[in-house]
Amino acid sequence: MILDQAVVIPVYEGVPILKAWQARPLASEALHGEIATALRTRASVRTKGDEMYKLSQLQIDGSPIDISDDIIEDIKVRLCFVTSLKRGKQIQVSWTGCC
Repeated sequence: MILDQAVVIPVYEGVPILKAWQARPLASEALHGEIATALRTRASVRTKGDEMYKLSQLQIDGSPIDISDDIIEDIKVRLCFVTSLKRGKQIQVSWTGCC
């Protein structure tokens, strides 16, 4: 798991929205924590019988279901574009020809 500083750039349908981004030194660890919290508090699970349950309500052997770091890392890799500030500036230049 990569836990160093990163810059977050909003991406819509695969296209970076460079006009909307703000340079904020956000740690990948913070992003990891936000995804984990969102899953624990908002995620729902559908059973084979089409019943819906909040993830926070489900337990295995009396303990809450643990969301593995591998699952959260997979979500970050597939859905979040995280890069260094230097790389972010290179992308901005290549897309806009500016700064």
